[in-house]
Amino acid sequence: SINYHTGGAASTTIASRSSNTLRLTDASGFAVGDRVRVTTSSTGTLPTGLSDAKEYYILTKDTPVADDITLGNKPGGNTVSLSGDGTGTNTVTLVPLKNSITVSSTGDIAITLGSASATLTDDGTSAVLTLS
Repeated sequence: SINYHTGGAASTTIASRSSNTLRLTDASGFAVGDRVRVTTSSTGTLPTGLSDAKEYYILTKDTPVADDITLGNKPGGNTVSLSGDGTGTNTVTLVPLKNSITVSSTGDIAITLGSASATLTDDGTSAVLTLS
């Protein structure tokens, strides 16, 4: 599942890498399913397998120990393969998804959850649900 956070973004640094697991300095602000962005300092490099400013999803947390996470390119997908430690300051930041519900003056309803949306309209004879 994807967690839809609407509050402030959690952010922490990567303390170390072991196999395909990242150990964060503090993973308490994150949950499995969170969408996160990884970035590095201007003079640093990310662990091999990660791309700067790319978004990933947290697949596991606190396994095998507290503050460990694994990342995937999609929720429930395969774990990103990591092979190098990286240098400098590497950061994992929660990406809050933009959620909204809008009702138009004609009664149409639009719901947006992150990049997914649904619109419910009345075409005069029936209700029409459009997903995108």
